[in-house]
Amino acid sequence: MQIPDSLPLLTAMLDYVAQNRHAFHTPGHKGGKGLASSLLDQSLGALDLTEIPGLDDLHQPTGIIAEAQLNCASWCGAKASFFLVNGASVGIQAAFLACLGPGDTVMIPRNAHKSVTAGLILSGARPIYYMPVIHPDFNLPLGINSLQVADKIVKTPGLKALVALYPTYYGTTWCLQEVREVWHGLLIADEAHGAHFPFSDSMPISALKLGADIVVHSTHKTLGSLTQGAMLHLGDAAFCYHVRVKQALDLLQTTSPSYLIMASLEGATYDGYRTGQKHWTGLAARADLLKKKMLARGVRVLNSNDIDTYGIADVDSTKILVSTPSSRTILAALIDNYGIQPELWDENNILFLLGVGDTEESIAYLENALLNTVTSEHVTLTCQTLPELPRQCLTPREAYFTEKVAVRLKESVGRVCAETLAPYPPGIPLIVPGEIINAEIVDYITAAKQADVHWQGNSDPTLQQVMVLKETR
Repeated sequence: MQIPDSLPLLTAMLDYVAQNRHAFHTPGHKGGKGLASSLLDQSLGALDLTEIPGLDDLHQPTGIIAEAQLNCASWCGAKASFFLVNGASVGIQAAFLACLGPGDTVMIPRNAHKSVTAGLILSGARPIYYMPVIHPDFNLPLGINSLQVADKIVKTPGLKALVALYPTYYGTTWCLQEVREVWHGLLIADEAHGAHFPFSDSMPISALKLGADIVVHSTHKTLGSLTQGAMLHLGDAAFCYHVRVKQALDLLQTTSPSYLIMASLEGATYDGYRTGQKHWTGLAARADLLKKKMLARGVRVLNSNDIDTYGIADVDSTKILVSTPSSRTILAALIDNYGIQPELWDENNILFLLGVGDTEESIAYLENALLNTVTSEHVTLTCQTLPELPRQCLTPREAYFTEKVAVRLKESVGRVCAETLAPYPPGIPLIVPGEIINAEIVDYITAAKQADVHWQGNSDPTLQQVMVLKETR
């Protein structure tokens, strides 16, 4: 066997950077342009430190890390905050592990991120799902009927916690206030894509201000922290969970935390507190202008006129969701002709994310590219109807720890799924462990494979086979 003599990962990264693409995707610092100002002009290699005297300990902070987390809590409007170096996913998982146990009932949106499923497996909690509202112009789950959720809560005895996806991947929020009128128990908010909400009045109201107890931010997505940098915040009423959350994070986070990531979290939050109002207000105004120009051309783009429709309470202007026919052809033109790399695309839409590293000039460049590339041609959307919610016979944890076998996809109908199958992005599970695979789900997966949709969570990368429980039920 010949010994390899190459560095394919680093080579590919350097090649990509050399292309000088215009990034309209995460991380929010956009190639370092919006990196936490405290880290600019620093030797990052020299700052890649570890737990030595004077630098505190993330797992038992009593010095500078404890002080930094308290400062961040103050800047974000939280009672307490925790640095997350394993991404927002570890924050969601820690919230479940800290607050829920085997058999506890938790109400979850079906379009929750796959990290919520991981939280269910870790905690043993039993999920009850509420469904998002599909927006027909985009064929995407952009809203929630809050009154229906409130009614479901009233009719669910013994409910221990409610999980809210706020905002969605696409920047839309729903009316948590109406739910809070009937639900005064534990509210966990996955605000991964809204880390900038606390810093500008032009953004949707942050979940912390709306009374959420535990809020998780994926700080790197829009602010100036390094990738994997995230935070977990506790509201005033949830401070009683402080010790349990700390213990859960002690189990889940690496014992070799990156000081660079932690320093970038501190700096990014400080920058948001100092300059966020001006930056995000200006960014939102410039993005709204772009959207008005596109709407005037007959191009459908998510905008403020969508508020109060299809379960949408507010829209983050810095998320630019464009519905366009031949989206993959448009995508190729944007990359080849303008060097623009968006965040996400499907058969009908392209999503562009703005971050702290964006400027009026970068938005103007995107605007020019879109107006010269996207047409107003009307074509019926390629709408693959989401299957009905599959029947649940086991909790995700029960299914996860039961003996499994692999079967061919077409032979899996009627079997209990033993893995999470989620098209990615945005990572919303189609089916989770413990649910029964039906013909609709098999048809959906087959069609998605033909459309070259990328999946996560599946043991077989080709999805020719899926994992099911060994015993039929």
